[in-house]
Amino acid sequence: MKNNQGFTVVELLASFTLMMVVTMFLFEVVMELKNIYVSSSLETSVKNENALIARAINDAAENGINFADCPGETCPITIDQSSQIVRVNNQTFKVPNDTSISALEEGGSFINNQCNSGNGFISFNYKVVSSDFRDGIPFNLVLNC
Repeated sequence: MKNNQGFTVVELLASFTLMMVVTMFLFEVVMELKNIYVSSSLETSVKNENALIARAINDAAENGINFADCPGETCPITIDQSSQIVRVNNQTFKVPNDTSISALEEGGSFINNQCNSGNGFISFNYKVVSSDFRDGIPFNLVLNC
């Protein structure tokens, strides 16, 4: 009579190999989901900060702050690329870690002033870039002069 209790070495190796393949696949899925979570939470943080900056600029405009001298020494808005800070009047906004501020276009300006004797517009433009974003998150705000 033959003893049929237990597994052969080949059966154990085959099942172990199959379990490793499934484990590696699941590990890749979990890592991809983690990367998606990190980039989406960073994107949400940047968009929230941009909304706060837009609100501060609009509040300053409603309170009579003059943006006609922008860009310049008396402009109430400054963008400091080295420290990743945007200042609006006395409020300071810092973009999240692992991101940086750059102009929308290479060599472009953050502030485009088209005010002609009280008629026209002024636009504030930049983008926040990170290795987690493909193209960066743009910020565009246009105010009437």
